[in-house]
Amino acid sequence: MSKHTGHKTENSKKQKKSNLGLIILIIVLSLFVIGLLVYPAVSRALRPVGEITVPAEFNYPTDKVPAGELAAGDPAAPVKLEVYADFQCPACANYALEIEPLVLKNYVENGKVYLIFRNYPFLDGNRGEMESHRAAEASVCAMDQGAFWKYHAILFANHTGENVGDYTEKRLIAFAEKLGLDTQQFQECLKSGKYTQRVLDEYELGKDAGVDSTPSFLIDGVRFRLQASYNELFQALDNAVAAKLQQ
Repeated sequence: MSKHTGHKTENSKKQKKSNLGLIILIIVLSLFVIGLLVYPAVSRALRPVGEITVPAEFNYPTDKVPAGELAAGDPAAPVKLEVYADFQCPACANYALEIEPLVLKNYVENGKVYLIFRNYPFLDGNRGEMESHRAAEASVCAMDQGAFWKYHAILFANHTGENVGDYTEKRLIAFAEKLGLDTQQFQECLKSGKYTQRVLDEYELGKDAGVDSTPSFLIDGVRFRLQASYNELFQALDNAVAAKLQQ
């Protein structure tokens, strides 16, 4: 065997070792990347449901609301108020738990205003667990059992931050169980994606109406922009009701 042949053989061995090292490095890096992607989902899946806060019940009159509507009051009321919200939005939670009871008491229960809720999920960015979207779908699944408003309240009452695992599927089902819903029916609805398209359609409806933040309000189809306080909303509703009654 010539010196040249021996040199080539040695180089070949070094090349094979180099290639093997590169392959091992690629495998290790790939496993690391996969771990980064899978770990959050596995962690959330194994995470216990945790404490669940059940908020106080408010009077959402629904006896005249048509089937399939996320609404309260009388559809024949002189003024229609549409509220677009994301269940992960802290300002929406504040409105739902602190301000909406006043809207119910002063405008909805006495037949002045018909209140309509519209899902506008955007805070999950269509990523990860899609908590905004899944919470929205779950709320409509609760509607099937006449419990939309109760479920709407328990979602907001258990919000602690954006995309932090408040609305995993396990917790969404636990909310339904806590409210005494038929959990089997609820799970089937949620897992089947029964209301996925409806939620997407409501989002598009909001965009077409000029909604670009939450909560957003439409009074008789016209966007109302809150500037400083909710007193402005109350005043706008008063003005709208007065104008309708004068017609």
